[in-house]
Amino acid sequence: MIIQNVNSTQFTSNTSITGNNNQVTANTTTTGALSSIDNTITGGNNVINIQQADTGKQNLVLTTNGDFNSITTQQQGSNNNTINVNTDGNNNTITVRSTNSGSINNPMTAIAR
Repeated sequence: MIIQNVNSTQFTSNTSITGNNNQVTANTTTTGALSSIDNTITGGNNVINIQQADTGKQNLVLTTNGDFNSITTQQQGSNNNTINVNTDGNNNTITVRSTNSGSINNPMTAIAR
């Protein structure tokens, strides 16, 4: 299990995971610069929850290779938000929510499949 709760002016995270039944939770808040998350996950039955928020630019690259993965990503920011999700496998669930103003109402959480 990886949990990241970050509040900063700039944040970059690169994570690579191989295996099954992992959980990744990231909640980042940036003010004015960049929140960049790049995750590569190989395996099945993984749960990924990523939320990026505030006035900085939000960038997410997520690559999964495996079956029955659950992915939820939520971005809120007034600058250019970028979401790039690539999956290879069967029975994966992906939920993407993005807004360029205000906060994310009723945030969602990925549920293990």
